[in-house]
Amino acid sequence: NKGTYRKARERIPTLPSAFVQTARDPASEALKATSLGKKIKRKSLTIRYDNMTSKFYPDSHTASFTTVQCRLVYPVAHSPLTLNREIQR
Repeated sequence: NKGTYRKARERIPTLPSAFVQTARDPASEALKATSLGKKIKRKSLTIRYDNMTSKFYPDSHTASFTTVQCRLVYPVAHSPLTLNREIQR
């Protein structure tokens, strides 16, 4: 795992380290599931957002996500059911 992290950071220095760490786990799982000499073909690339790359702020009703360019912040609307539960407390 340390070797893959270092190589990825050297090849793509602008990629946030949290993405490298998050992508490393499913890549390691895929390699373990197949023979190491066989290439894995994917139709699309995906990112798993986790606690390192995303955060929800319930007090300000926003969610933030790390991207390659910057950290994006979006407003999040609560459902009427959630608002009713908060009012009843």
